[in-house]
Amino acid sequence: MDFKLIVKKIENTLTSEEEKEFLDWYQASARHRQYFDKVEENLYHGRIKVNKEKAWKTINRRPEYNSKKRRGYLRYVSAAAVVLLVALGIITYRSTGERAEVKVADIRPGTSRAILTLENGNEVALREGEVFATGKATSNGRQLVYTADTGSRDQYNALEVPRGGEFVLRLPDSSRIWINAGSKIKYPVAFLPGETRTVELLYGEAYFQITPAAKHEGSAFVVKTGSQEIEVLGTEFNIRAYPEDEDITSTLVEGKVALSGRTSRELLIPGEQVVYTEQDGTMKKKRVNTEDYTSWRAGVFRFRDITLEEMALTLSRWYDVKVSFTDDALRTMKFNGSFSRELGLRKILDVLSASSNVTYKIDENEVKLK
Repeated sequence: MDFKLIVKKIENTLTSEEEKEFLDWYQASARHRQYFDKVEENLYHGRIKVNKEKAWKTINRRPEYNSKKRRGYLRYVSAAAVVLLVALGIITYRSTGERAEVKVADIRPGTSRAILTLENGNEVALREGEVFATGKATSNGRQLVYTADTGSRDQYNALEVPRGGEFVLRLPDSSRIWINAGSKIKYPVAFLPGETRTVELLYGEAYFQITPAAKHEGSAFVVKTGSQEIEVLGTEFNIRAYPEDEDITSTLVEGKVALSGRTSRELLIPGEQVVYTEQDGTMKKKRVNTEDYTSWRAGVFRFRDITLEEMALTLSRWYDVKVSFTDDALRTMKFNGSFSRELGLRKILDVLSASSNVTYKIDENEVKLK
């Protein structure tokens, strides 16, 4: 791997081709991921320009507060303060004006694992470091690869990625799907030439890299999610449709897609996003920074102006823990920050504590925020 590509990735200036090259290298080995994380830690934080004096003032002028004062507390976490604290390696938090420390066992991040359900109903556990093979598919424990096949279109498999997991699926047409924790997808084991290629995201989140229809005798590609359908024209996009979410969020990175709901239809171009509400079938389109919604595929949490409740949901899926709040007022606190998904959960919680008056307690498989 050319070191320049690593630097460009950190600076978010890769071209589409360079992004593909980087992802192939990054996902090939745990050593590659560890190396990148170390470079990012030492290079990225060293390059960020932060007004340190202002950041410290932001932290130090926070009112000391107890549970009675919490509801009147400034509800926005300073992004500059987070960057400063991470860069200087300062991990502390305040409760009643005194320094406190939490000494508990860390919760490790997720790993590559999935459950493959075959056409006959049999289930196969796919785990990192274990090899699996059938006549049509093989797995190295990180991805499941299907061979090109023009067999029966009536045979379907399903791949479920549990909480605390992630996996990559390569379909018979060489399209690739990155599947996030707590997700399940259903797909045919073969695509017939000239006929629509259809897969169904039953729930969860997935990033799709679809081969163009021109390579498959004009076969269109359709992704079904609930009552929404996305017709793909050779493209890359992300769909987020967890059961606890009220909406289905589709974000286009490259190419074109056409989204159809019960009452409307939208055409997306790169950099656009549609939020589809299942309840009434409405669609809302807007421009977004796609990295905010797709960085998980490259092993990065990227939180931009999200509530603590939204952040807690994301962390709970990846670390397979339950997150609870002792004060509901905390749920709407806003947060900004980026973290490697390879970090233990405690490190992320330490940064949260250092940049706000939120404290935490880890009790076995539950995290309590207070």
